[in-house]
Amino acid sequence: MNAVSSLIGESEAVAIRSKSLNYNYLTISDATASFLKMMMIAVFPLTYLGIGICVTFGRRKWNEAK
Repeated sequence: MNAVSSLIGESEAVAIRSKSLNYNYLTISDATASFLKMMMIAVFPLTYLGIGICVTFGRRKWNEAK
């Protein structure tokens, strides 16, 4: 409706759809919550730290070899 009204130049005929008041909540089990918490708090940061250390030492060795 909005696209057709815009094409014919009627700015007063704009339709706004109403939002649904029904909510769909995401429910996860305690085990899944624990797993995700450990991933976010420990595994991902340690992985990024390890990659950063490897890149840093790799660059130092590469610069020394020049």
